[in-house]
Amino acid sequence: MPDKADFSLIKERSAFLAPHKTARMIDDRYNVTLEENEKILKKYFPESIDGSLKTFPLKEKHKLIVLRQIAKRFQSEQTYNEKEINQILKHVYDDYVTLRRYLIEYGFLDRKSDGNQYWLKSDAAIKE
Repeated sequence: MPDKADFSLIKERSAFLAPHKTARMIDDRYNVTLEENEKILKKYFPESIDGSLKTFPLKEKHKLIVLRQIAKRFQSEQTYNEKEINQILKHVYDDYVTLRRYLIEYGFLDRKSDGNQYWLKSDAAIKE
């Protein structure tokens, strides 16, 4: 029978990530364990989480995990123009327009209605 230390390790691995506070709709795709998060990030960022994206995920839960990681590349309290946003996202994935749209749609980034200024939503940055 496993000892108490073994059970605490199991409990720690099954801990869930908290959704970002600016999420637009919380549902099952936000039920992500730390272990699942790590596995999915390794799948989509095979070189490193600071590297480029292998492919953009089709599954909603995977999109959320990948977008959450990409959002960490932006500084809170900083305003970016569209060119700066695109430069950052081009280093992540060739289809930077899709990334930009999903970052806004999922509530990680916001922008002015004319699209000339973007920023990381203050509650979107999650420290792990």
